[in-house]
Amino acid sequence: EKETHRLFLGIHKTARKGARVIFRNLMIPREVPDKLKDRIVKDETLSKQIYANDRSFVYGKVAAYSIRK
Repeated sequence: EKETHRLFLGIHKTARKGARVIFRNLMIPREVPDKLKDRIVKDETLSKQIYANDRSFVYGKVAAYSIRK
């Protein structure tokens, strides 16, 4: 949980406004921390499209996000 928060905080700090991030979960389900959800916003439609077209069977979740500053 702490590592996930650091990861998304680092993404937010280094990404440009409007950048897109694709995040895949393998075994442990992870989400954008609540404190960052207004700045790293999930695109539900794009997430579903990517997941539907993903050819990798090992990922339980594929999510697309946009960066807001």
